[in-house]
Amino acid sequence: MFAALTKTLKNKMTRKMALITASAIGLAGLAPTTAQAHEHEHNWHHNHFGLEFLFGDRVADRWVPPVCEERTTQVWVAPAYRTVCDTVYEQPVYRTVCDRVWVEPVYRTVCERVLVPDCFETREVTVYGPGRPHLERRRVLVRAAHYDKVERSVLVSEGHWNNVERQVVVREGGYRKIDRQELVTPGHFENRTERVEVSPGHWEGGYASAGWDLRIRN
Repeated sequence: MFAALTKTLKNKMTRKMALITASAIGLAGLAPTTAQAHEHEHNWHHNHFGLEFLFGDRVADRWVPPVCEERTTQVWVAPAYRTVCDTVYEQPVYRTVCDRVWVEPVYRTVCERVLVPDCFETREVTVYGPGRPHLERRRVLVRAAHYDKVERSVLVSEGHWNNVERQVVVREGGYRKIDRQELVTPGHFENRTERVEVSPGHWEGGYASAGWDLRIRN
């Protein structure tokens, strides 16, 4: 099959070369005569042209395209986050303050039933008897014995200093907006396919090719 293709190409090249040769002969017929050539010899450099036919094999360069291949690599994809704003109620913040306070003594009233003895006094008393009345100093019962209620105060606790703690507001409670980071996509590995150039494209010389060439030169 290759031999037949080569023969066909040679036949086509032969026909093309014959056609070009005939054309060249026709152009040669239009060339100026010898006398006219001498006559215009001083204009040779301005009007001279020629045809050059090249046949046969020649050495040419060939472009070799780059060689690429697909490679799959595992790539780490970082996690993606987004900022979310939340409205949060914050409790008030207090701090403890200690004060030194004086505490008064404490008393308790006690009621007791007490016997009050007879009460006597010495008084002058008029005594009536035989004879005429006369005054005598006698011991007279003024108040008979009895029970009476007597109240008295009993100390329960003595006066002293106490450390009293109290809460002082440092920051008022209220609603506040707090920004936080929310995970959208977790970090993961992905397989990515890329075309990698294994061998770059380049020109290679030393290739022979059959053909013909027509050059016009001044």
